[in-house]
Amino acid sequence: MTDFSVVSETDSADLARLTVTVAADAAEIARAVLDDLGTGGWSESRHDDEIVLTVWVPGHGSEAAEGRLRDRFAALSVTAEVTAETQEDDWRDAMRRIHVPVDAGVRLRVRPPWTPARDDRIEIVIDPGMAFGTGQHATTCGCLTLLEDLPAGSVLDVGCGSGVLAIAARKLGHHPVLAVDHDPLAVEATTRNAEVNDVDITASALDVTRTSLPAADIVLANITRMHVIAVADRLATTPRFAVLSGFLEADAPEVVAAWSGRGMRLTETLVADGWAAVRLERG
Repeated sequence: MTDFSVVSETDSADLARLTVTVAADAAEIARAVLDDLGTGGWSESRHDDEIVLTVWVPGHGSEAAEGRLRDRFAALSVTAEVTAETQEDDWRDAMRRIHVPVDAGVRLRVRPPWTPARDDRIEIVIDPGMAFGTGQHATTCGCLTLLEDLPAGSVLDVGCGSGVLAIAARKLGHHPVLAVDHDPLAVEATTRNAEVNDVDITASALDVTRTSLPAADIVLANITRMHVIAVADRLATTPRFAVLSGFLEADAPEVVAAWSGRGMRLTETLVADGWAAVRLERG
């Protein structure tokens, strides 16, 4: 499964592509490194026991970015192969071949804008050319599936990325929906995608590791394991439901344990491609 987590709107001629290859058990660390360094975009794919992350950076800064990545992985004692090359001019066409409509659960579909609309599901339209997550990764599909049959209520989407989960929640009838992310570009992408999908959500920049999070009936968090665990400690009040993902199946017990400390119990787990998505309920 491949998922574009960030795709820059910069013209392809101004971009360079860095490829990072790490062992599968170092995937979470690799994502955190890319996130901390503020790369211009990344995609992810799994090949046997390895994870390949492809990141887009401004061409004039590619050499420095490559060096920072190498240094950061070395400092963390993570074996990583980092290679760089000029981005091909046909990258947008390549994305169109990769990104196709994805059905989640029984009610939802995420599709790129160049594919025709259908009326058999609730559709969320996301353009990979301006998004922080396109709905194609197993973690996103798992969250959408676990979200679709929850009773209507207020929603907090933590680490909203492109706003896929927040937009889906609003289309499912949840209100109000607040989406937060530490990256202002993600907030901008979420706001724009909400407009494209004709839904009203509020998106704002917020560091979930430092700030108390607003109260909501439902909390959604499809981020890294360490951040999902941190969110449990930052909630102003315990939500009625939580839908969580962004971690491997083997890490699910640790995540559930952290949220159990908030008085929540596990009610459902979905696993796909080695990734877990869990739903918890208060009480």
